[in-house]
Amino acid sequence: MSLVAAACGASTPSAGTWVKTGALRIARYGQATATLKDGRILVVGGYGQGNVALTQAEIYDPTTGQWKLTDQMGLARASPTATLLPNGQVLVAGGATIVNGAAVASCELYDPTTGTWMNTGSMHSARDTHTATLLPNGKVFVAGGDGNGGILKTAEIYDPAAGTWSEAAPMAQARGAQSAALLPNGDVLEAGGLEAVQNATGLTSAEIYAPATDTWSATGSMHQVHAFFTMTLLRSGAVLAAGSVFGNTPASATAELYDPAAGTWRTTGAMAIPRGLHTATLLGDGRVLVAGGIGPSSSATAATELYDPGSGKWQRGPNLIQEREQHTASLLSNGEVLVAGGQVVPPQGAGLASSELFRAG
Repeated sequence: MSLVAAACGASTPSAGTWVKTGALRIARYGQATATLKDGRILVVGGYGQGNVALTQAEIYDPTTGQWKLTDQMGLARASPTATLLPNGQVLVAGGATIVNGAAVASCELYDPTTGTWMNTGSMHSARDTHTATLLPNGKVFVAGGDGNGGILKTAEIYDPAAGTWSEAAPMAQARGAQSAALLPNGDVLEAGGLEAVQNATGLTSAEIYAPATDTWSATGSMHQVHAFFTMTLLRSGAVLAAGSVFGNTPASATAELYDPAAGTWRTTGAMAIPRGLHTATLLGDGRVLVAGGIGPSSSATAATELYDPGSGKWQRGPNLIQEREQHTASLLSNGEVLVAGGQVVPPQGAGLASSELFRAG
């Protein structure tokens, strides 16, 4: 449904349905995912049973609805980032070796044409819960995260042509578990997150990185603290930030919109269900599907919601078949959304193998 139709009072589309699809070969949560150029979905790492970081990677084929194991990474890692490069390879960067364990600086490249991994240059800083953004020039910008000495200010850039990292200007504020969005002008918005792990200190601040000048500039602060949340670039160029959860702080239903032209945030409709560690997917019709996460009872939720940018309101969606948090969500070429893995809390350390598909109404 177009946003113009919504503004003119057209009927609200139905929320859609969830259907089961093939299960992962390895139950996991805290994994990373990338959509390959041929439309298949690559899932890497994460935590398996007993909170053990995984080396295993697997690929979902939308034509068969099945997962197939592919070559293993050289290093087990959870909470890494996975970025599809212009040449079709996938860069997997950083991650943690065990729960609350050491972060790593190493990086690997997956080649879908051979189904194999190769080592590439290591980052200057070990990190997990960081952000990775593909820049318009084909390079990958990484910022913040949890390092082995605490939350990081540092940022760096990967050059696929050279296979090496170069240090970028550091952020003004150390932040981990933040979110990032590539703005329409090619700059990168980094917002929210945590500035400390031990006392779980959350942030409202945001800053913008300009790749052309390797500089940061301050921008408007969010109205509420957001960590382990999602940011989604809307068709209008605005950025939707939704949810939050960290430490002993209850999950939040707050949502805000960032206006790049004004450099300011404004509140928008709140979600019906507070949540963090959820997923957010921009659908083909411009709506945003939010699914799962840690809900108000500090356990995984099956609730989903759809945000309509035209009205600024959320519509309750159909529940996931399985409640889950720290899962992944990928938009398929046919418009469906694949949700995979995650865990149910409690108990912790019990990853999920199940996957399901959202079919919009």
